Parts: sequence; C-alpha cells; structure tokens
Amino acid sequence: MAKPIFSLSTCWCSHRHSDGYAMLTEMAELGFRHVELSHGIRITLVPGIMKAVEEGVI
Repeated sequence: MAKPIFSLSTCWCSHRHSDGYAMLTEMAELGFRHVELSHGIRITLVPGIMKAVEEGVI
C-alpha cells in the first residue's frame, strides 16, 4: 500500500509573508514536502516560490 501524500495550501500562510521563499521554507520546516498554491496567491511571492522549487526546498 502506498504511503499517503499530504500537502499544505499556501492559503494557510501566504498572508503573513512578503517573500515566497521564506513562506515555502516555513512549510518545509513543518515537514511538508508538497504544497498547493492557492488561487489567491500574490504575484509578488512568485519569484521566491520559483527559487524555492528550483533549489528543492519543497
């Protein structure tokens, strides 16, 4: 049986962050390997999100 995969939505914390990299780092430090980008995510978070994904943070 496959191990279940859980993800956390950025809806949970995006309002507290001005940097997408820091946001995904926080989520990774909580033990999440996958995130769901909320439809309401601010465009200003995207550069940091892209950097975090490229570096394998999440």
